[in-house]
Amino acid sequence: MPSVPRFGANYVPSSGWFYSWLDYDGAAVRRDFADLAAIGLDHVRVFPVWPWIQPNRAIIRERAIADLLDTIDAAAEHGLSVAVDLIQGHLSSFDFLPSWVLTWHKSSLFEDSTVRDGLTAYVDVVARAVAAKPNVFAITLGNEVNNLWPDSPTTPEASTAWAQDLLATLKKAAPGVLALHSIFDDAWYKGDLRPEWLPGWAPFSAGFLILAFPGLFRFTCYYYRGAYYKGFWADPPSCSVGEPRGTSYWGERWLPLVLHNVHRYFVYIAVLFLFILAYDVYLATQWPTADGGTQFGVGVGTLLLAVNVVLLTSYTLGCHSIRHIVGGFKDEISKSSLSSACYNCSSALNYKHQLFAWCSLFSVMFSDVYIRMCSMGIWTDFRIF
Repeated sequence: MPSVPRFGANYVPSSGWFYSWLDYDGAAVRRDFADLAAIGLDHVRVFPVWPWIQPNRAIIRERAIADLLDTIDAAAEHGLSVAVDLIQGHLSSFDFLPSWVLTWHKSSLFEDSTVRDGLTAYVDVVARAVAAKPNVFAITLGNEVNNLWPDSPTTPEASTAWAQDLLATLKKAAPGVLALHSIFDDAWYKGDLRPEWLPGWAPFSAGFLILAFPGLFRFTCYYYRGAYYKGFWADPPSCSVGEPRGTSYWGERWLPLVLHNVHRYFVYIAVLFLFILAYDVYLATQWPTADGGTQFGVGVGTLLLAVNVVLLTSYTLGCHSIRHIVGGFKDEISKSSLSSACYNCSSALNYKHQLFAWCSLFSVMFSDVYIRMCSMGIWTDFRIF
């Protein structure tokens, strides 16, 4: 049976923004939901603000929960189902934190046991209350809670345990409701996390700097040069056709084309990259275990990274510069059996240089996209064994 797409919205009150929870107005909420339903939406995501429900670790305000339940009822009146977020530590670039985790009480939300106890009680009480409403279909731990790091210190192990424990509490309190956990993926790629040596005016991440090496290796590649000379410059269009500008063919002896000769040096860096990428394939076979260790395993991503290394290796080792390095510089290559074997292998790869050039180009791009999508939680890297 085909799935039907659903359309909803993050609900931001039109009157009073999120501060409207401090002076709740059910009539204003109903007007907002009437407008949302009128444009064809079928669900909303609501954001009760954590410190206004739990201003003290031992106090969970019944009035605040009643306001949340009324919001859910208002949505039902207009045919809207509801997803409820719980821990609004970070919301629309504002941090909403209770005083019992700040100033001289300052503690890590992820590692402090007292804070964890308070959060567990909060998640349990609120989840049980909203799960009783039939139009609630999902409960999320919180909105972009990882933005609270590094102000709330944590480690990957501690934050993973934090999410797992609270999700277990959530599932127990609301067994029939989707239990979700969201993060703000851009927090891992923010510009202020780049190295200190990169100038502040640089409009890019330091990760872009690495593109210079594989990029220039490909740009100066004999195959690519032949392709863009003919495809973009028509110079030369072919061996037997005259110059389109009526001049003689200079080849690559003058600027700027003479710079293409740096290709023979970029090949050394390209080979180094192969070892780095091969190590990445090894890391992709090390799967985490419950006790914090690793075990051997293979997933779709492992195979994808392995295929990428094979294609890049086939493209790189079939390069004319590699043929020269392994034996082409000799006057009589046949006198060295090792050089002759290496040269013949490189020549065999060179025969399909165009194919490997294009296949490796797309495998690199798709590998990056795959890793990005998995890190964002959009795709799942399924384990094969």
